[in-house]
Amino acid sequence: MPGDYSQYVARPTKKDSDSVTFGFLLCALTDEAKIVSVKPAESIGNGFSVESTRLATFRAADGITIASPGSPPAGRAGERFSPIAGSSPHSCNDKDQLSEVQIGIRKTGDDGGGWRRAIVEYEVSDRQYSLEIPFGMLICGASTEPC
Repeated sequence: MPGDYSQYVARPTKKDSDSVTFGFLLCALTDEAKIVSVKPAESIGNGFSVESTRLATFRAADGITIASPGSPPAGRAGERFSPIAGSSPHSCNDKDQLSEVQIGIRKTGDDGGGWRRAIVEYEVSDRQYSLEIPFGMLICGASTEPC
């Protein structure tokens, strides 16, 4: 289940809401791959809460979320959503579709914070695996880089 990663520090404003949805791409090398869970590998700060996690699948031409205002963010035409547990990302061979793990984070205090890295636990043929995603999903605050 390869992916492409970076780090984003979001500064939500009251007009957008105090929440941001972060998204990272995920695809599967086999149709048998099922996501078990997505959780933080490392988190910082105590001025945030995770509002939602889901898998979104959409046309590649429609662009990716990266960091979008609100939770959930504005949808794309034809976008499909699945709960994380039991969902299957699109095939890595399908260049017309993308699957994105979306994590909605709300700022709850001046400290901000979020996830520095995530762990995607998945299974293939009843065998468990985990994949560390080095994608920082942070809400601006005292615990994060200067914003």
